[in-house]
Amino acid sequence: MPPSHIANPPLKVHLLFESSISYPIILGIAQAAYELGWDTNFSHCLCLSSLRIPPPSETTASGEFNCDGLLIFGSKQPRPATTFNRPVVTLANCQPALDRTPSVNWDWAGAAQQAADYLLSLNYPHLAILSGGSNLANSQILEEHFIRTCATKGQEVTVWKMPDTTDFATCRDFCKQISAKQPTPCAILARDDQWANTLINVLLAENKSIPNDFAVMGVGNIDYIQELAPVKISTIEMDTKLMGYRAAYMLNAYLKKPGHPPPPCVIPAGRLIERQSTCMIFCKDSKIQNAHLYIRQNFKKPLTAADIAAHCGLTPSELSRKYQTEIGRTPSQELRERRLEWACALLESTNLSLESIAVEAGLGRLTNLWRLFKKQYGIPPGEWRDARRQTGQVALPAKETASASPFAQPLNANLRASTNAND
Repeated sequence: MPPSHIANPPLKVHLLFESSISYPIILGIAQAAYELGWDTNFSHCLCLSSLRIPPPSETTASGEFNCDGLLIFGSKQPRPATTFNRPVVTLANCQPALDRTPSVNWDWAGAAQQAADYLLSLNYPHLAILSGGSNLANSQILEEHFIRTCATKGQEVTVWKMPDTTDFATCRDFCKQISAKQPTPCAILARDDQWANTLINVLLAENKSIPNDFAVMGVGNIDYIQELAPVKISTIEMDTKLMGYRAAYMLNAYLKKPGHPPPPCVIPAGRLIERQSTCMIFCKDSKIQNAHLYIRQNFKKPLTAADIAAHCGLTPSELSRKYQTEIGRTPSQELRERRLEWACALLESTNLSLESIAVEAGLGRLTNLWRLFKKQYGIPPGEWRDARRQTGQVALPAKETASASPFAQPLNANLRASTNAND
């Protein structure tokens, strides 16, 4: 049944797209709109349009938006609130607002640091980044922090400035330049999954090998891009649904107190997802390269260092010595790190019991998970899960209680519980 607290009349909000929209953003906004009682059937609550100019039925006689507030995705307006003369919240804005318009954005700096640490670990002699394009502000943040993190390890980065266009021929020619001029082997971070996919398609057409010649990763974990990609793309997950959800609640607070714009909200970068496009490590010894790939593909199984050595045709001592020389750690350390990383992903994104996670991560018993996890991260896995699920929260408005506020719990695992509380 619909919420009992619907305003009379319900608040009317337009959603305006100034760049390509992500469907989960609409889902997040829809969830919040239902909980806030903007409109239960959505027909009058959100005007979903890719046009900057609204249809006549949605404007006043003077041509202004006929609504209480605006959510703008991918804003290119320097002064959104001033331009539209009503409360506005921007999502993933392409340039910083100059008029204190509240905004919700992803943690591009955190994503850059994650990507840099990961690509550096692959030991490729060359690193590059695809930056620029239409989303200049966020690209600059990504580029700056990626280069800064790589510099701390003494690694230079080649910057390829993407064209500000969606024209396929222009994008393809740009990627052909990378194929022809970029020294290899090279690990490349693209600004998003879409550009990563475009680059991979061109590289394959130019007879380049992925990931042997080019290891390519993106940002966003965009589902339809991953389905279309000829090689599944490693990426940094960004919670687009949570972005829409937070933005809607920020706008609701702003509509209640128009003279008090909420502070900016940053959605933390999610987990790094490794897929085929980067699933190798560059080293001179092919047997060690094979061992590394074998660990990555089989760490969830009850695998031992002796099993890895046998697979590569080496004795355990030979494998340990050569692996340490090439990679900087032992096969046992690599195996343990992989398993703990996967355990972290399961703790954060599922409601599996700790016993089940120990098995799924290849650690066997809960005692192994507890002991290794506490040694690595300093706290037990259960406490880590509780703390992690609290990240990214926004402070509660003064007149809202924790039980009634959507900010009291994260969107992912507890999304349904948050909705049902208002049924």
